Amino acid sequence: MSKLRISGVIVPSMFDDEWFEPAIERGLITPLSRVEAALAAANAEEPLAVEINSPGGSVFAGNQMLNALVNWRNTTGMKINVEVGAMAASAAASIVAELGPVTAHANSLFMFHSASAENFGGPDAMEDMAKLLSKINAQAQTTLTTRYKLEPELVAEWFGEGRMGWLDANEAKEAGLVSAIIATAAEPIEFAAEDVAAMTTRGLAVAALLESPELPAEPDEPNEANPLEALVAALGIECAECTAQALATAIQERHNAAYDEGQAVGKAAALGEVSAELKQRAETAEALATEVTAERDKIKAENEKLAARVAALDAGFRGGGKSSDPAPATGDGSEYWEAVKELVENGTSKNQAMLTVQREHPEAYRAMIAASNKPKQNR
Repeated sequence: MSKLRISGVIVPSMFDDEWFEPAIERGLITPLSRVEAALAAANAEEPLAVEINSPGGSVFAGNQMLNALVNWRNTTGMKINVEVGAMAASAAASIVAELGPVTAHANSLFMFHSASAENFGGPDAMEDMAKLLSKINAQAQTTLTTRYKLEPELVAEWFGEGRMGWLDANEAKEAGLVSAIIATAAEPIEFAAEDVAAMTTRGLAVAALLESPELPAEPDEPNEANPLEALVAALGIECAECTAQALATAIQERHNAAYDEGQAVGKAAALGEVSAELKQRAETAEALATEVTAERDKIKAENEKLAARVAALDAGFRGGGKSSDPAPATGDGSEYWEAVKELVENGTSKNQAMLTVQREHPEAYRAMIAASNKPKQNR
């Protein structure tokens, strides 16, 4: 079965570039073009497995990913099996809702909220952007309220300004968004007091939720034999009322904070790599521009010299030997004819030899012209 993975932030195809390759390989971003390429290479004679673990991203890139998946399904007639990892939020949640119901893990979370955008302009531009965001939100809200068992009032609250609507795997299954939940373990894990004590002694970090009806009743005074209190102490969690529910809430908050911190560190690392590459390319381009500028100035100077030379020659040709060159034409013209004779003897035609000497020895040419214009003495 062919597999396709949408991981990290959903971005347009413009990010499918060697600069962003490290971020793509690490699953920090997924460009639209990568999904389209994976679909083109997928086996069209068997179902497609799609894994989604994404906080969302570009609305339009996400919509086109959805369009590409639907087109593949319609063209091949094969089923698309979607499995959600730790998260399907924002644009990723919209893709899941359109392809659902899906399979999710016991710790999967789904989040829906209003689309957002940056805009520049006056009141009219802001009004146009608001209309666009409303249309985007309406599409997602319609899917959630017509295909799944979700109240329109609740969904409307999710899409309020700055609001978020979260569903865990069980809530998503009740709504019909999830068809099956992949259990974390076959059977619940139970810890005895001595197990917790051993973990504490070894310095192990434990994050687990105990749901055992056989836990002893909580004593009035702290007792090391109480495994729930021992686990709270091992985790270093402040819990005023050491109940299973309070512990679960504290662990969930710690998990969310750790996830946000890890995501921020990952994004910062990816952007740092991209910034270093951009800086290096900018320095290379600047050095090349300096070389090009120097070469251009050199060529410009040579052109100016040639232009002055041509102007002087042109003045000599047009003036019948009268040139703006301050150097006077001296001699009887014999130097010009000697040069012509030498070229002819070396195989150059007479006409070509005369033109060559005119161009390369303008002084001799002017002297010849001046000599030919002198009145001849009759003997």
